[in-house]
Amino acid sequence: MSKEDHRIDMKEVADVARASRPKVIVAGWSAISLWVDMAHFAGLVAADLHPSPVPYADVVPSTVHKTLGGQRSGLILAKQDFAEIVVGGLLGRFLLKLRVLTSWAVDCGSASSPAWSVR
Repeated sequence: MSKEDHRIDMKEVADVARASRPKVIVAGWSAISLWVDMAHFAGLVAADLHPSPVPYADVVPSTVHKTLGGQRSGLILAKQDFAEIVVGGLLGRFLLKLRVLTSWAVDCGSASSPAWSVR
């Protein structure tokens, strides 16, 4: 963690990981393997006020309702190698309802407007 701005330099984490080959890397508030939970700071990433963990992590889950408002829901971004594992683990336990998809569409539309940035 940087002493100046208290941020984790994810490039440095990746470099150290390549050199030391750890079994687990913990990053973010709750994490396993190369899994960075950005639920609490996703809005800062979207507004370009905080570096994105997406280029460095294999799996990045986040909540939608904390960042955009609307229905209580979440999303998972995964690199191609992990997509099948993530989707396979979810489909047996999770049914995405039409109201959630509709809410995401409305929320993303609102968030893409210029007025959203001054919210």
